Amino acid sequence: MEIGNAAQWCRRFLLLVWCGCCTVAGAQESVDALMAAGRYAEAIPRLQAQLETATDTATRVRMLVALGEAQTQYGDASAAEHSWTQALRLDPSPATHAAVRLVQGNGKLASHDREGAIADYRDAVRNADAAADALLGARARINLARLVTGGADTLLRQAESRLDGLADTSAVVMSRLAIGIRWLALSAAGRAERTFKTAEAQATRLGDARLGCYAQGYLGAALAARGQRTAALTATRRALATASQLAAPELLYRWQWQLGRLLAEQGERSAAIEVYRQAVAQLQVLRGELAANPGQPDRLYESLGPVYFGLADLLLQRAADSGERGEQDRREARDLIEQLRAAELRDYFGDECVTTFQTRITPVGGDQHTAIIYPILLPDRLEMLVGRGDALRQVTLPITRRALTEEVDALRRLLEKRSTNEYLPLAQRLYDRLLRPLEALLDGADTLVFVPDGALRTIPLGALHDGQRFVIERWVVAVTPGLKLTDARPLQRKNLQALVVGVSAPVQGLSALPAVRAEVDGVRAVFDGELLLDEDFSAERFSQALRRQPYAIVHIASHGSFGSDPRRTWLLTWDRRLDLDHIEQDIGVGRYRDEPLELLTLSACETAAGDERAALGLAGVALKAGARSALATLWQVDDRATEQLVTHFYQALRTQGKAAALRSAQLALLAERRYHHPGFWAPFLLIGNWQ
Repeated sequence: MEIGNAAQWCRRFLLLVWCGCCTVAGAQESVDALMAAGRYAEAIPRLQAQLETATDTATRVRMLVALGEAQTQYGDASAAEHSWTQALRLDPSPATHAAVRLVQGNGKLASHDREGAIADYRDAVRNADAAADALLGARARINLARLVTGGADTLLRQAESRLDGLADTSAVVMSRLAIGIRWLALSAAGRAERTFKTAEAQATRLGDARLGCYAQGYLGAALAARGQRTAALTATRRALATASQLAAPELLYRWQWQLGRLLAEQGERSAAIEVYRQAVAQLQVLRGELAANPGQPDRLYESLGPVYFGLADLLLQRAADSGERGEQDRREARDLIEQLRAAELRDYFGDECVTTFQTRITPVGGDQHTAIIYPILLPDRLEMLVGRGDALRQVTLPITRRALTEEVDALRRLLEKRSTNEYLPLAQRLYDRLLRPLEALLDGADTLVFVPDGALRTIPLGALHDGQRFVIERWVVAVTPGLKLTDARPLQRKNLQALVVGVSAPVQGLSALPAVRAEVDGVRAVFDGELLLDEDFSAERFSQALRRQPYAIVHIASHGSFGSDPRRTWLLTWDRRLDLDHIEQDIGVGRYRDEPLELLTLSACETAAGDERAALGLAGVALKAGARSALATLWQVDDRATEQLVTHFYQALRTQGKAAALRSAQLALLAERRYHHPGFWAPFLLIGNWQ
């Protein structure tokens, strides 16, 4: 029995350093509860208010340490360091050092600095032991046990022995629950069961129904892992009853999801689907709360993703068994994926730009000449949903998510090696896996629009090869993060004007792009507008140009990078690196323009190979900028090839749709011997509106 996102829960509970010191009087939730739930935006002002009224040093130190942790998780590292410095200045004792090192380790772990986190946790263990602080010592060991490759069981036993000597408190119960979760992760289900039973008994003595609910639910997971299905169902239903009494959606969805998995494992698919639907409904209630913390960029997807995919999995299983009668289940599964894509982008950008964009678009309608392809990567198989007109068909392919991801990552690396044809066998293998089984459904289609999932976001699907031709030689290809995120209105060609900007010279430590001059000249030969090149392309002049004129096309020929963290995503102007928020402010609908930008072109950006989140950000850049479409690159391309492709694209755009114009430009490059390799032409993607 998998334990879902229990590790996320464990991480948040162990963020608390000294519980019981931050309780708010009256009906308000305690700061501890807000922190445990990951609601840092609410916890920070509560802590600051209580800090102002605290008089004794010990309380102020505890609050400063907790405030620093909340600030770290919220994304304000400098404020966190200031809080911790104040705490250590007030009390430089080993106990305070242990507390600070513990939360600093949590921050490093959230930033994917595993080794730094291990070092901080080890230091926290040493200082806690020196201070004879059993609770801090237990917590530091629990966190360390999550990261070390050997000795985790010893650390957990040491943590348990320290908790055994302490009186019942919420902090002790939280730590014991975290130990149980780690025992589950180590496949020690028997120890986990005993730990959760002890935690439930302690929570009952404390009268803490919320902690008792966690203990009941995770006891169900431990019993399931031991094969005791009936007992697991009973424990999970008890947890659900408690969560219902508490009216706590963050608990309800968790145990509804677990109950759905248990029912599915027992073959009760329809009952499982109904329970999964209830979990999805609870997550909709929680959505705004889950998205409230910009310092937790993966949190929303961590919570929603497994539940939405789990329900889609069951619906598609039932649809496959039902034949034509499964259309309703297929549509529900597709709509779930659409909701998840929108949630992912809200999560990535940390704002409601997705919702704003959706309110302004014309929905995509049915079209027999266009095939909309949804690859849904599940643990044990790949489901392909193909939409043609009003029909939605399903093809189940026997490849696991892990195996497909490995092949896709390998192809991406080989596509960037332009000096060899090593990519070709993999490009053909992936065509055989992904598209050959769909060929009957694609008959008569001239355009393929992919709504890619997972690793498939990181490769250009037009570079797959059927043994005779590339996909781009057979079809027009476009990608979109979701049909409900795509504005279907076709390009209005009358009086199109372009703002063309670029950096050709070396600046800010980045190399020159000498062909940019020819590239921007090629764009201006097709469309009227304004040019800002090199020194003229400052951030301020770019903003001023957009304020003066609502250009239909913005073409940016400059270095850019998309990363897993949107705060590390940028486009280069002459004097600074422009982040996505500034792009949204300058280009987006509502500030300087009434209508969306038709096309945003980023001709020299790149994403890291295998980085699915970075590719997600690239897919969402048009949406963030309020543009109907974006033309962007997955990796940096020879700038001479870029100049040729871009010029041909804009010339073709006079008479063709956007994706068709890109195909025309790619085929022209493909026809040249020196640029035949897909490493030159394939990384260009048309994202969003393809018409």
